[in-house]
Amino acid sequence: KILLHCDADRSRGMGHLLRCMMLHGNLAGPGSLLATSPDSSARRLLESSGLPWREIPSRFAGGGLGLVLAGMAKDIDARIVLLDRKNNSRELVQALRQQGLFVVDLEDLGPGRLEADILLDPHIQPGNSEADHDSRAACCYGPNWALIKPEFAALRANRAAEENTDCTTALRVAISLGGSDPSDLTGRVVGALAKVDRNLEIELVLGPGADTSGLPNAGKHKLNIHKNLGNL
Repeated sequence: KILLHCDADRSRGMGHLLRCMMLHGNLAGPGSLLATSPDSSARRLLESSGLPWREIPSRFAGGGLGLVLAGMAKDIDARIVLLDRKNNSRELVQALRQQGLFVVDLEDLGPGRLEADILLDPHIQPGNSEADHDSRAACCYGPNWALIKPEFAALRANRAAEENTDCTTALRVAISLGGSDPSDLTGRVVGALAKVDRNLEIELVLGPGADTSGLPNAGKHKLNIHKNLGNL
């Protein structure tokens, strides 16, 4: 049993919630629970999902939030808490661990990330200065740890088995890196694609918190920018 706690706010993108819903369906066992403070869009999604979930009043933060989550974990007899939020504080993570819970932290930017038992961050490359930091967390860095829906992983495997010999038409590439992309991965991807010889048509989908001002030139390729789509 796992307690999953995530951000659920359309103003920053729904990726955290969608990922936790996927993890609940593919990883968590019976009796697991998803806990969040949803906005109206997230609430509608949760209510239509059929998943077991509980709302956390938004007034809770830091150690107080940790105690609330610990209480929820105790209610369902869970020993693992998975955090999928942008900024987890040390007080939050320490409060969970002081209650005897095992904490897994996903792609967190907050100061509590290195206090968790396991930190998964596909954005950080091995050799990054933080990878050398003496922390208590077992740090899993780099793109090999990206969490991909099984359906997308299967599609990718099938595509890799096909030989695409038609190099005359533009290859369409879709890029979507979350509601805010605080690490500016979008710019790095566009810059890398600009060096590709084959003609590309790039569909770039940006969330409500993403910034387009620093995007590099896509070179000879066509770049279509879509901002804050109602439906991906």
